Amino acid sequence: LRQGRRGHTRRHLRHQEPPPVPILGPPVNDTNMLAVQKAELFNMVDCQGSGAEFTSSANAFLTPFAPYVGNLWSVKFCGKGTFFFYATPDMQTLSVLGHVTRCGEEVTKHLGSCQCVNLPPETRALVQSFTL
Repeated sequence: LRQGRRGHTRRHLRHQEPPPVPILGPPVNDTNMLAVQKAELFNMVDCQGSGAEFTSSANAFLTPFAPYVGNLWSVKFCGKGTFFFYATPDMQTLSVLGHVTRCGEEVTKHLGSCQCVNLPPETRALVQSFTL
């Protein structure tokens, strides 16, 4: 565009409003929503007793995870995804002790859908970290 006297054209274009955007409805629904997870950890089998809830990874440096370092007996895993537990605080690939997986068409992405899993006895005293 050519600039008119004292920048009139440029100033005029700067003050124009953009055309209205049509409202199409929510872009996210149950079929395309991002899968989320949460894990509740326990010091007893079958998810008994009081537990602590986590929505992200943790290791010994996270205070709420401290009671479960070397003492994780069961996990209540909710949502859709995989819970990995490790023998090292830095979650090295070769230190994976095991995992809990909730996948497939029949598994819902909602956090109200949960599964309790007991860790194998030989790994309970070795857990140093986990990731969701």
